[in-house]
Amino acid sequence: GPASLRLLQSHGEQVLRMPAGSLLLGCSPTARHELFVCGRHRNALCCQAHPEFDVALLRERIEPALRDKGRMTPLELQASAAGMAAGGA
Repeated sequence: GPASLRLLQSHGEQVLRMPAGSLLLGCSPTARHELFVCGRHRNALCCQAHPEFDVALLRERIEPALRDKGRMTPLELQASAAGMAAGGA
C-alpha cells in the first residue's frame, strides 16, 4: 500500500487547485492537495499540514485560538487530543 506520514493539521484555508505543472505527493481525508511540489523546476515543496508544529504548540496556542474563534467545539478539541495521543505524540 501507499506510504503514510502523520502530521499535525489545522485547515482554515487550503489549496483547492494546484498550480499547473505541480506534482501531487500526498493527500489526506481533509485536504485533497496535502503535499505537492510546484514551480518551474518543481523545487518548491508545498505542505498543507504543519510540520513546524509540535503537539505542545498545538495544545497551548492553536487549540485555544480555534476554540475562541468558534472554529472547533470542545468535543472536536477532545477528539483532536485523543487522535494526537493515539499517534504517540
